[in-house]
Amino acid sequence: MGGDGGCHPNGRKFMRPGMLQDADARAKKARDAQADKREQTLIRTRTCALTNEPLVMDSPVVADELGNLFSKQHLIEALMDKKIPTEFDHIRGLKDVTSCRFTANPSWVEATDNGSKAEAAGGFYWSTDVVSPYACPVSQVEMNGKNPFVVVRTTGWVLSERALKQVGLANLQEEYGPFAEEDCIKLAPNEEERAALVTRMNEARAAKAAKKAAKKDKKRKLAAAEASSSSSSSSSNSGSGATAAEDASAVVAGPVFDAKAAAEAAAEGGEA
Repeated sequence: MGGDGGCHPNGRKFMRPGMLQDADARAKKARDAQADKREQTLIRTRTCALTNEPLVMDSPVVADELGNLFSKQHLIEALMDKKIPTEFDHIRGLKDVTSCRFTANPSWVEATDNGSKAEAAGGFYWSTDVVSPYACPVSQVEMNGKNPFVVVRTTGWVLSERALKQVGLANLQEEYGPFAEEDCIKLAPNEEERAALVTRMNEARAAKAAKKAAKKDKKRKLAAAEASSSSSSSSSNSGSGATAAEDASAVVAGPVFDAKAAAEAAAEGGEA
């Protein structure tokens, strides 16, 4: 250390044993928390949120507006039987979910082709070390719980957030669009992200309801105006008909020829 100011005791080798143990404990805790978070994300992207059963590859998978993934068949059955849990009661029907379009991971396909599918699938639904069967079609990153993914609500494509940031939405429209930023739903979101998705969902539904109500009100007013116009036209036609009838009656009921009075008038004229 020398006391010349050229060296500062801030490295691990200068830390007291107690300080070093505390630092290691904090680092381990952080690593464990991160690993647990990744594992939970992995499970949520590989199992049905409704039944907790594995999402079978090549079987239809749907995502709701809050980033939950479901087996389409299980969701349909729950909707038909009216057994949707409270946490998913925002799903009123299939119109509230998006059919996902996943892209096969080349590494998974290679493992399958090499006859090691069983090994690749071992611990598939929870192990962070297992090759994922899905990958982003743009960035090629695996859907392994570490890389965040989104589902495009308008088209169903499942893309990585890296692709959205690096390539940009404008350059993805031709092949994966059309879609806007608000159409991208984060899969397996954390609590903060889920709260934002809930807010966005409620606002979108409120706007849609208001638009529908305005359209219905406009249609009602138009129908009332047409009914009023029809009624006025009918009254006008009725009035014209009455006047015509009165005129005809006046013609028919005009001065009546009195033959007797005419004869007497003629006789008086003759005598004169």
